[in-house]
Amino acid sequence: MDNAEAENVRPLHGYTVPDPDSVPSRAYPVISAQEILETDYPEPTWFIDELLPAGLTVFGGPPKVGKSWLALQFAVAVASGGTALGRSCTQARVLYMSLEEGTGQGPMGKKRLEELAGDDGTLPDDLFFVDVEQDDVEIGPQLGVDLEDILTAHIADGYKLIIIDTLGRVQSAATTDYRAEVAELAKLAHLCRKTHDVGIVLITHTTKAHVKGSDPFAVIYGTQGLLGTAQQILVLERGDGTSRTFHRRSRHVGDGEPMALQSKDGGTFTLLGAAAALQGGELSQQIVAVMVEAGASSHEPMSPADIKEALPEVEPNTIDQRLKSMANRGQVHKVGRGLYYPASLDEE
Repeated sequence: MDNAEAENVRPLHGYTVPDPDSVPSRAYPVISAQEILETDYPEPTWFIDELLPAGLTVFGGPPKVGKSWLALQFAVAVASGGTALGRSCTQARVLYMSLEEGTGQGPMGKKRLEELAGDDGTLPDDLFFVDVEQDDVEIGPQLGVDLEDILTAHIADGYKLIIIDTLGRVQSAATTDYRAEVAELAKLAHLCRKTHDVGIVLITHTTKAHVKGSDPFAVIYGTQGLLGTAQQILVLERGDGTSRTFHRRSRHVGDGEPMALQSKDGGTFTLLGAAAALQGGELSQQIVAVMVEAGASSHEPMSPADIKEALPEVEPNTIDQRLKSMANRGQVHKVGRGLYYPASLDEE
């Protein structure tokens, strides 16, 4: 066979071996272990010290437990650079996407904001809400489709912390199973990772009741998968009356100690202390709540009589005995003769 004939012979099975230099590599970029060891990675950005980091946070709890109230408190504290649940905040521009009635605009939303406003009736200049009353604001499956682009635009406008209330209002119609849900959340997590200093909080309702003694995070559907996507998961659990337990699980600091909170008239929350330290029933929490509300401290402790005025339905002797047992457990400190203040208000 001469050269001319050879050029006309079809390759076996019609396949031509490509030139290796002409084929783009599909291998992923790699980095050596030593390079990772020698890289100075930025420390996590905390909007609320060791409580709310940059990145994706999922915040769950049953309906009407107070998730929106607590999230609004966080928003005000971060926008003002103040404190939240006794922890310092890094000041940042905050956008609250209140997509459920009563959390932003309207009479109910206004009432909430009035309670969160300062003594002068003002709120931080860096706290904003999406104007859901405008015709071009989409709420529903289409918002889920466009959410990544919408959030990218808001981040470009300087918003560092974005709170979405609720997750169900921004899920696309295609999100019908667990894998699709995690895929959508992964897009939001990637938005945060690109800047290292942006946080997105997704508020979600839980439908499963927490069984005492079980994992409190199990009430959120797909918790294990979410932790592979989200930086943090928060859960607000209902207690007796207006008491709540606040749980947090973070990829930065692990599981935080559950926090005991007290809701004021079903609204703003006050930190009572570590939940484990407030064992002893609802009365112990009520006593600490009275002290916190009154601003009791080592300089201005309270007497059992002072507490009795706020809890007239409780017998004086019961309050005396409970205060003594709380002092033995370290829940309150005794100062002088029969004066107390809560351990959660220890002065630094």
